[in-house]
Amino acid sequence: MSKIIIIGHGELAVQALTTVEMIIGDQSPEQVAAIPFFACDSLETLIGRLKNQVESFGEGDLIVFADVKGGSPCNAAQALSKKYQFKLICGFNLPVLLEAVISKDNLNNAEQLEELEIFGKNALKLMIK
Repeated sequence: MSKIIIIGHGELAVQALTTVEMIIGDQSPEQVAAIPFFACDSLETLIGRLKNQVESFGEGDLIVFADVKGGSPCNAAQALSKKYQFKLICGFNLPVLLEAVISKDNLNNAEQLEELEIFGKNALKLMIK
């Protein structure tokens, strides 16, 4: 089973997890966690929060979802990836988070993560032109 950390600017990660739980039910804090990043926080503060969560999850498959590629949450995860082993997905959306949380028992190899990436891209649709 993969454990999941959602990290993002402001309360985005926390609210994304709240929304996921509203749709599919409460998630165990030992399996899914959210980390906020506030304007008053330094990158070191964010790295510390993420490090604490990674360490509390312990060994095993871990996927970190960051809100924006190149943003501070993504950069914090990339910095920690030198010491800790986890997969990093940047640019999450709600359908991807829902699918990941629902499928966390089966997200343990590169092929499954690539399918999740495709799913996320396909979730974005122009509905009215």
